[in-house]
Amino acid sequence: MWQKFMAQQPGRISGKVKQRLQGLALLAVQVVAGEIDGRPDRYTYAELADMLGVCPNNWNQNYQGRWRVLVQLVHEIDEMALRDVGKTNKFRKEVAKVNFSPII
Repeated sequence: MWQKFMAQQPGRISGKVKQRLQGLALLAVQVVAGEIDGRPDRYTYAELADMLGVCPNNWNQNYQGRWRVLVQLVHEIDEMALRDVGKTNKFRKEVAKVNFSPII
């Protein structure tokens, strides 16, 4: 997820901003996992800005859009994983039918 996210970022990102974004990435995974488990942990933008130690204006300019992208990427990865599991299960069932069909 991190590599995909970073590939979408234009220009160079400072070390301090990168560190904050990595923290947001981890939080995005936790938030989406909570949503999936039925315990949505929603944070206001003010709370997220406070967690990062930035002022609301800085959050709005530099982090808000990136937060949305991170959460969206986590949702996409989860959907891809579910599709892959479904394909794997379908394949296993097909293999089992072929391998264990009685020979007449």
